[in-house]
Amino acid sequence: MRDRVLTLEGTMDHDTLQGGEGEDMIAGNWGDDLISGGEGNDWIDGEGGDDVLEGGPGDDSLLGGDGDNTLEGGPGNDTLMAEYGLDTLEGGPGADILLGGGDADVFAYGEGSDDGQMDRIEDFNPDERDVIYLGELLAAGGYEGEGSVESAQGYLRMEGTVLLVDRDGGGDGFVPLVDLGMEVSLEDLLAGGNLVLRAEDFPLLDDKAGQ
Repeated sequence: MRDRVLTLEGTMDHDTLQGGEGEDMIAGNWGDDLISGGEGNDWIDGEGGDDVLEGGPGDDSLLGGDGDNTLEGGPGNDTLMAEYGLDTLEGGPGADILLGGGDADVFAYGEGSDDGQMDRIEDFNPDERDVIYLGELLAAGGYEGEGSVESAQGYLRMEGTVLLVDRDGGGDGFVPLVDLGMEVSLEDLLAGGNLVLRAEDFPLLDDKAGQ
């Protein structure tokens, strides 16, 4: 079990596991589990099954394991690792690291940390039909648009292959958000008319995904 001493371990059935206020180490085993870390810097591994992992307050590490999982970091600077399956990763408040697996994953950006740091997606891959949701991140900075290029220009910018964001829309505090792996214009990026970035919504990435 990855050289860790577990605080809680699930069974082969569908379990609900709840950590305490300390630093818990929880493994779901098989079954479709609901696992909550509670307060503290927790380590949670869903292992098999379609699991929901909730880090709670603290700097947590969530591993999806096999199955189609939902990983919710909660408050704190969390690390979310999808591993296998069609997973959804939601960082929550804080500067989180989101790592997808080998299948089509959904990345939902949180509002970032109080000192202006943002979530980071380490492996967005249009070949795997990954999807990025930007709505909550921009709304936290006061954005009220619907994803048009005109309304988003103060918040989003492309530099080479990297998408940058300015959380308050002032246009003078851009930080890297995700490396898309190829150059694409902001116009093409927002061609879907919303803040949900899918490969099929912008032709260049859709062409790359289909190769």
